[in-house]
Amino acid sequence: MLLWQVCNYRNQDAVIALVGIKTNSFQFGYSYDVTISKLAGNTAGSHEISLQIQMQCKPKKKKYRTISCPSF
Repeated sequence: MLLWQVCNYRNQDAVIALVGIKTNSFQFGYSYDVTISKLAGNTAGSHEISLQIQMQCKPKKKKYRTISCPSF
């Protein structure tokens, strides 16, 4: 299991904090955007959650098409 965190400063208008957990079969993340521009009084920021599930898929069988050799 892996726990990750990121803090990002974007275009001088927002700070984004991101935390999450990642295992072999799923990934969960939570982020919060804090507005730091002149719009800060009008917006309260935003929350976001994400969930990713890794499913095991069967590999595709390779299909070979044979070509007949000409006979002379």
